[in-house]
Amino acid sequence: MSRLPRTRLVALSWDDVWRHACELSEAVLSSGFEPDMIVGVARGGWIVAVVLSDLLGVSEVASLRVRHYLGVARPGERAVVEQGVSADVRGKRVLLADDVADSGETLRAAVGHLTSLGASEVRTAVLHVKPWCRVRPNYYARVYDCWIVYPWSVAEVVRSLSSEEGPERALRSLEEAGVRRGVLSLASRFALRGGR
Repeated sequence: MSRLPRTRLVALSWDDVWRHACELSEAVLSSGFEPDMIVGVARGGWIVAVVLSDLLGVSEVASLRVRHYLGVARPGERAVVEQGVSADVRGKRVLLADDVADSGETLRAAVGHLTSLGASEVRTAVLHVKPWCRVRPNYYARVYDCWIVYPWSVAEVVRSLSSEEGPERALRSLEEAGVRRGVLSLASRFALRGGR
């Protein structure tokens, strides 16, 4: 079995995410774009969409699901819309929200889907973008060149890394990345139970 190169990680706290969402909201406001609806890409984009909805005062929020990654730093062949948008976007100005744009393929697939359903304009907003991203979002808060461990994905990352490098090394890597011990302990209890 060949080992993947060790992925560099950075852990963000809820406070980090909140600050970055405020920066993202400010970028949208400064541009003059006034969305009729915010669509969050499942799963991390849901959280971003709800926070942007609150900060920007946009009450109409919908979701869609795009699958691209198979695990930590392991993209699938292409991004695929697995679940279409949950609301009618015809004639609406849509702000598409996600947590991170890595290759940009998720954004490309989601924008294509929304446009094909008649959205009058689609702009993209992500908390974080990678420097190598081929599809630049319209708005983003920060640039990161490593795998981001969000507060809502700690157990998922424990599962993924444990299957690649074993539980002890995975937990050590996450602690070194900045995940607090108590959070890591709770997340690993769920992540390492077996099952899926």
